[in-house]
Amino acid sequence: MIILDYYSLDLQITKEPEGSHNLYRASILENGDTKVTQSFELRHDLKLIQMLDQLEKKAIVPRPQPEEITHIEFGKMLYNTVFSGELGDYFDKRSRESQDENCGLRISMRFGEDVPDIAALPWEYLHDEDDFLITKRRFLLSRLPVGIKKTESKPLDSILRMLVVISSPDDTKITPLNIEKEQKIILEAVDKLQRDHKIRVDFTEDATVETIQNYLNERNYHIVHFTGHGTNIDGKGYLILETEDRKAKLEDNITLAELFSDMGIRLVVLSSCESAKGSNKEAFDDVASMLSKKGIPAVVAMQYSVLDDIAIKFASVFIRQLQAEKL
Repeated sequence: MIILDYYSLDLQITKEPEGSHNLYRASILENGDTKVTQSFELRHDLKLIQMLDQLEKKAIVPRPQPEEITHIEFGKMLYNTVFSGELGDYFDKRSRESQDENCGLRISMRFGEDVPDIAALPWEYLHDEDDFLITKRRFLLSRLPVGIKKTESKPLDSILRMLVVISSPDDTKITPLNIEKEQKIILEAVDKLQRDHKIRVDFTEDATVETIQNYLNERNYHIVHFTGHGTNIDGKGYLILETEDRKAKLEDNITLAELFSDMGIRLVVLSSCESAKGSNKEAFDDVASMLSKKGIPAVVAMQYSVLDDIAIKFASVFIRQLQAEKL
């Protein structure tokens, strides 16, 4: 497998200082320097609201209808609105240059605190009339919460250690997860790495805060993989963990951020619904953003609900990719 080098650029979106509440400013930054800036208008009208509603509903449809193109239309609309004019020309130029050099572009989306409504949009659907950017190997798209600086971690000089937390409370209000299947998929995905002594995977006995804390205190983990349910209530993110008697317990993003911070963790994977979703008023109040603010270098999370089978498939592909990258 060929490993690409990536050039980094930031796409920063803030409120236009002067203008209507639908006017925003997009800037491309490289190494902290602003290369190009332009204004754009994005109205939160009925059409946009309906598109977002359709996207959220389709996220949990097992087999979307072939004629369903809302996600494509939304992605094209978002791309053409922002990547137009001088900014679009500059982005195309940098894209061609990186491709000529057999490199890729690592795009970090940065949103000002004055644009929570824009930050809450599913930018991962960006579509350049050819395909979604995230499906192209030469593009890496991620979000970088405001006020967070990029950090580079040194290569590991030890075995990669991963803690897996699977939360499936014995609660009639919570849809049960296939714990055995999840464990089997993860173990199969890391089998070669474990045999080569490149990774060690531990599973917690339960998903109480106390148990997770004990594991983190006993051993330094580089990856924490959480599988379970998440929810968003009034713009605040929660993961559904367990009590000692296996009942459901909502743990808010602040508690979770404190649980995982200052522990040397490099990556948190939240295979749970709505773990990256915030309200329009508190777009940076989701679990993923709070973890980033607490110093976790990388967080993988879900903005919408996700089916259990899809979450399991994601876990398998994601971990196999870690193996391919030889971490």
